Amino acid sequence: MSVIAGSIGLLASASIGGPVNAIKSPLAAVPLAISVGTEYREEFGESIPDECLKLAPASCLGGAGGNQLPISGGYSVKEFFGEGIFQIAADQTWAKSLELEFGYRYSDYDPTGINKTWKYGLNWEPIEGLRFRAMQQRAARAPNVGELAAPVVSALRNAVTDPCSVNANGTPRVVSPALRALCISTGQTNAQVGTIQDITAGQVNTFEGTNLARLPAPERADSTTIGVVWQPNFIPALRNLAISVDYYKIDISGTIGLFQAQEVLDLCYVAADANSCRQIIRVNGDIASPASGIQLFTTNLKSSEASGIESNVAFGIDMTQLGLDEKWGSLAFQWSGNYYLTNESQSASTTPVTDCNGYYSTSCVVTHKFRFTQRTSWNVGDLQLSYLWRYVDAVSAQPSQRAAYFAQFAKIKAYSWFDLSASYAINDTVKVSAAVANVFNKGAPIVGNEAGTTSTNSGNTFPGDYDTLGRVFSFGLNLRF
Repeated sequence: MSVIAGSIGLLASASIGGPVNAIKSPLAAVPLAISVGTEYREEFGESIPDECLKLAPASCLGGAGGNQLPISGGYSVKEFFGEGIFQIAADQTWAKSLELEFGYRYSDYDPTGINKTWKYGLNWEPIEGLRFRAMQQRAARAPNVGELAAPVVSALRNAVTDPCSVNANGTPRVVSPALRALCISTGQTNAQVGTIQDITAGQVNTFEGTNLARLPAPERADSTTIGVVWQPNFIPALRNLAISVDYYKIDISGTIGLFQAQEVLDLCYVAADANSCRQIIRVNGDIASPASGIQLFTTNLKSSEASGIESNVAFGIDMTQLGLDEKWGSLAFQWSGNYYLTNESQSASTTPVTDCNGYYSTSCVVTHKFRFTQRTSWNVGDLQLSYLWRYVDAVSAQPSQRAAYFAQFAKIKAYSWFDLSASYAINDTVKVSAAVANVFNKGAPIVGNEAGTTSTNSGNTFPGDYDTLGRVFSFGLNLRF
């Protein structure tokens, strides 16, 4: 089984830039520098699955839940942009440098409309080696070819319970008159309400693709970053020491994506949202029979937000600083880490906010509050040895779903992996290398097959976040001619 995918495009652009000598701060050394231009782009993409993938799942896909159909489409965009840097001050007692950075872009997409994006920020270097930076930006992402031109196909999505079905223990459900009316409005008979089968295997049928009558609009992000970079030169033992700490906050409105199947069920049967009820298609009264399911077309969700602190530390040490002969070379140290303060989303104003920070579930991909990588390399002439430490902190099942998990699947402890690598330049032409990933053969956690979405949970674990291959050896040979 295979899929042939490709894209082609047309790009034409023109720009002009340079200093504007007429605009200059009396405290600065250089005038305003700007760049303005225009651009036109056409993008076309196509995906052609083989015959097996086009057919119904019963043919050769087994439990894949749906077939794949060809995707073919494109869009065009006309853009006008301008950006610049204005030096406010230089070589002053209070500022070695103070600069204003700004930019603006006007984009007209066919077929999804106009985006206006911008940025402005300050870079202030009060003394040599210390820089403060702050930036405010408006960004946008127009829907891609797959989001604009995907045919409607059947699929499977995770869900927990159908409010119109029997109870979890199989007994008929007692429903209120209001809920009974909603269940009947979506295709059940009076006798079927509270008596048909519930969701099996944690999945329901869905119908997914592009609603050509209601294309998704571009999503918009407002981001704020505030940080500091420090490169002190008063520590002789540490060469090229650089420390950076940045706070960031990203708010996305109109996120392009899909509602969760359970959200549609709850919006209909709990919130009595008529539009959500129209998305539920019942056959024989349930949503598990063939041809039944929930319409989950690509659309704009309400919002998503992430904020946190990102930090980096890097420096080198000559072995002579440790009292050793220079033939022992040097060490290079690098550390990068991220700590999430928030990571949450909301599909609609009538749905609850989904907090994923430190959790995993069918509503959240695995989100570690804290993670880092640390690499140390030892360079001795033509030989380089290094290790890499990869760390992710503990996560647990999302509180709203935790009761449905076995206790041993409701939490994953912190994980560390260590990798070793070596390379040696035999001469200017030949370089050999070897590496061992996951030296201690750390296994992936087992969480059960319903602890996450089917797109992230494979083999009762999360292969996108944890090492499922164990210890891996690799060897390389690089030749230059």
